[in-house]
Amino acid sequence: MQKTGIIRKVDDLGRIVIPKEIRKTIKIHEGDEMEFGVEDGVKIVLKKYSPLDDVYETCSNYIKSLSDVMGITCMMIDLEKVLFVSGALSKKIKNLLVSEEFVKKLIKREITPKDNKIYKIFDESITGNKIMEEKVAPIIIDGSVIGAIVLINNNVEKRFGIMEEKILEQAISFFKLQMEI
Repeated sequence: MQKTGIIRKVDDLGRIVIPKEIRKTIKIHEGDEMEFGVEDGVKIVLKKYSPLDDVYETCSNYIKSLSDVMGITCMMIDLEKVLFVSGALSKKIKNLLVSEEFVKKLIKREITPKDNKIYKIFDESITGNKIMEEKVAPIIIDGSVIGAIVLINNNVEKRFGIMEEKILEQAISFFKLQMEI
């Protein structure tokens, strides 16, 4: 655990204020859901809740399988970061944060699998590989966008088409069913 030197008292209702510096660092906003855990019987672990964490293993295996079969880079993101990625660009993408601009477009439902655009998905640029096109499908659960599945093509000889749109639709349907279990 990285110590910050910040100490807070618990009030009479059991509340603790999370310092602004920490909220800013890990992008906690008003209304965000937080998940509590206990570690070693003495440490309280607090993290931002992502409904996709509950189906992590199944989803990561699915994304890897999709990437292997299609021969492209595939990833799943939540509204903050890349959750898992597989394919040629995975080492460069693995730990990147999702740009706020991209998240806003996702939430406003301005992105669909039928779009043939290159989005600024990450705060940092991916160097060394030219991305030819992306297909993005928002994951919508109970009316809220909670993330997306992204297909990335960096092959100049191959273009995405209807098949990739259908695969994304099927993937979204699969993840929705996993979330309901």
